[in-house]
Amino acid sequence: MGICMSSPPPRPMGYLDRRIREQLRSYVANEPELKRTRSFHAVVSTFDSMLRSFRGVRAVFDRMDADSSDTIDFDEFLIACEQLRVRKRWRILGSDDGVTADTLRALYLHADSNGDGTIDFREFVCLLALLYLMSDPAAPAMDDLHYDTQRVAHSAMTKALGAWLVFDPKGDGFIRRSQVTNVLDSLRLRTVHPQDRDMFRSLRKRLRGLPWDIYDTVTLQAFLMAVQEWTDLIPEETGSESSGRASPFGPFLSLTPRKSPVPRTLNVTPAKSTV
Repeated sequence: MGICMSSPPPRPMGYLDRRIREQLRSYVANEPELKRTRSFHAVVSTFDSMLRSFRGVRAVFDRMDADSSDTIDFDEFLIACEQLRVRKRWRILGSDDGVTADTLRALYLHADSNGDGTIDFREFVCLLALLYLMSDPAAPAMDDLHYDTQRVAHSAMTKALGAWLVFDPKGDGFIRRSQVTNVLDSLRLRTVHPQDRDMFRSLRKRLRGLPWDIYDTVTLQAFLMAVQEWTDLIPEETGSESSGRASPFGPFLSLTPRKSPVPRTLNVTPAKSTV
């Protein structure tokens, strides 16, 4: 008698989950660059660029944190929405007159993962991604009073979504462990240049250690919460030198693309799913 291998149960999707999926798929459809196959170097560059961009988001967060409590309350969040022009760019859940405070509160509570009523920096990055997806992601106008704030947020969220869509190319709103495995299998260790293997192992370990739920999936929010802990993968720059332990990303990204045996493209076709 054969062994019956049970698959994870189908992942339920709530109202915001469905809206996030709808917006991601719209984003993918309107960003032709995301449809290209990716080289090993491009994947690493994507994650490095995302992690670096979070430093700029930290400055935005500190600016929004009016009372310097290292958290943002709902009133501070509403001010942030005005500076980011969320009400003017809303396109899915709001009306022509702009999104209501109740809708913004729903997103705020959704991003408040620990339920303490405030938003810390890691939750702020997730909230920013939700706002970016739900509102018009067009680049900010240079004559806007808060152009710099909008530019930093726009750039960071573009890079964060680029990293996410490496594993969710269709914009499902969550990634399965099997999808990550497929990508990693496309970057088999024997096809990675010997000088890059330490970096590959480090990134592979982090990806395999994502916070998988009971459905063997990771949501966009959980992904963004997790990758913010990966900043040790990029070197700390002090002048022209790096301090502390050398980052596996640093020397890799400083090199021109490797010649054989590095693969030219990366297969990011997700595993078949019944969801």
